[in-house]
Amino acid sequence: MKYKILFCSKQYRETPIAVKKFLDNEKYFIENCKLEELPEKIKQADVAVPLMSRLDEKIINSAEKLKLIQQFGVGLEGVDIASATEKKIFVANVPADNTGNAYSVSELTLFFILALLKNYKRSIQCFNERTIGYPVGDTLLDKNFLVIGYGNVGKAIVNMLNLFNVGITVAVRNSAGKCSSHGNVKFVELEKIKECVGEYDFVIAALALNAETKDFINEDIIFNMKKNAFLINVARGGVVKYNALLKALKTEIIKGAAMDVFWNEPFDPNDEILNYNVIVTPHIAGSTFYSYNLMAKIVADNIIKVLEKGLPPDNWANPF
Repeated sequence: MKYKILFCSKQYRETPIAVKKFLDNEKYFIENCKLEELPEKIKQADVAVPLMSRLDEKIINSAEKLKLIQQFGVGLEGVDIASATEKKIFVANVPADNTGNAYSVSELTLFFILALLKNYKRSIQCFNERTIGYPVGDTLLDKNFLVIGYGNVGKAIVNMLNLFNVGITVAVRNSAGKCSSHGNVKFVELEKIKECVGEYDFVIAALALNAETKDFINEDIIFNMKKNAFLINVARGGVVKYNALLKALKTEIIKGAAMDVFWNEPFDPNDEILNYNVIVTPHIAGSTFYSYNLMAKIVADNIIKVLEKGLPPDNWANPF
């Protein structure tokens, strides 16, 4: 009888392939399923890999054999950890450090910065219209950046920005006494962003999504940004308030935005917000072959620890 590993989505199609390389095919059966199949498929699963699927109380309680919920990546906001804990199911993720994930996210952030500065979306339109020499772009030189959040991703973004002649401020809780080994970086309290956000050319969201940070980047922040500033979100869609961003783009309170994450995923390609100067990618910031290989090894090791050795997984989140 093989252990059943269920990837709870047909999205992120490379993830089961990556994990399979590190597991014994004689011992493990790997399957991925559509969202509508999840309540039935999870019943006989030994391990569930959520990906972007929500594992709520009802789905977790329908699992009859589940011993581990193992995220392929960092985010656990879609997992009902309390329900899993009650059923003695381990919940674990893969930290962004030491896997190349945070570095990969910082690379996409740099792509967004340059694409916004060079007016990439309008450039494609001009190319298709056979217009040359327009639009005129801008340069990174002397720009000021506000990075909101200083976890692994935030630190990787700061490291990347330090390669350029730019000003960097990081918004964190309890900034007093913070020091940086990443160059000339200033720190500011999260609660004081509204007072200083108008100083920055770019505001970059890199904070985790939880009850305290949902809609954190709201009207108070967005409406006080520079008129020619840009907002970049490589965190989670829910940390930015949709209606506030839409209004800011529609009324030209800010110049544009770039997003790899959205309020619902997959996001509607016909959504109104995309009518403006918005550059998007389909949640691929951490999706590189380099990081996938390292993350898959961690995921597989945790699966083996729990199922074959009866040990807790690394980086588990349950309060027991």
